[in-house]
Amino acid sequence: MQFQKILLIEAVKKNIDLNNNLNWKHELLEKAPPVLWFGDTRTNLPKIITIGANPSREEFLNHHKKNAQKMINNREQKLLQYLKKPRFRTLSQTESLFDILINVNLQEEIIESYNSYFSNNPYINWFGKPNGFKLEAFLNGLNASYYPDKIQYGFNAIHIDLFPFPTISDYKEISGLAEKDLFNNEWSQNFLRNLMTTFIPSPKLIVVFGKTNFIKLKKLFPDSISTQKGRTHYHQNAKGEQISCTYWIGTFDSYKLVGLSVNLGNPRNFTTKDLNNLGTHILKEFNYLIE
Repeated sequence: MQFQKILLIEAVKKNIDLNNNLNWKHELLEKAPPVLWFGDTRTNLPKIITIGANPSREEFLNHHKKNAQKMINNREQKLLQYLKKPRFRTLSQTESLFDILINVNLQEEIIESYNSYFSNNPYINWFGKPNGFKLEAFLNGLNASYYPDKIQYGFNAIHIDLFPFPTISDYKEISGLAEKDLFNNEWSQNFLRNLMTTFIPSPKLIVVFGKTNFIKLKKLFPDSISTQKGRTHYHQNAKGEQISCTYWIGTFDSYKLVGLSVNLGNPRNFTTKDLNNLGTHILKEFNYLIE
């Protein structure tokens, strides 16, 4: 756990630095620590890493975006209501990000909340339920699951993001800020690489959800990522219309990589079966054999 604590401290220091930036002050939550990963890294199963943009406000807040933005703009940050059943270890009214830097017990509690996320209170509206829809349905087709304690698959999926800071706005609305303060100085690139190589040293596959995220990852790691020409997978929706999904396969350093054009958090015109089939199709293409 020592390396994980080091990474947590690094992220918290950056979080504090961003808090002092007026452009970020209206986006960051005082009581939300950085979210380094989602899922149980302690299992012995081989790992698949999934990558999104950044953690959602929905992981911490009991507010819609506009309401939360209004409260923060009115300097009412302390009045924000956090989830009654937390998904992650949220800071108390007497705790601050600075406490994480010096409190080993608090560090361990936060890391434990990452590992127990899918056993606790996951954001199923995005990740999906066990044997369910959305990201989980696609992963099941890959012989993987975010829920290794409930369903036995060949791979355990761990989710990470391009940067680990929960924001009030959606990524597309703050992409300029991220570019200026996290990507141009390569903070996110260095952090992501350390995150993957420190405690998940040999993922069997890296999956990037959404064309925008995939393009961004390639731009962040231009010398590390190599991809083949996009391929198209088809299925029919309930109306008999042909629906297509583009995917790209390649490598990220020595890791196998796949990028998907479809946003699996909101997979329009896809059923659970369609997502399972897409995962199975890609699995066969990579020719994985689980003994």
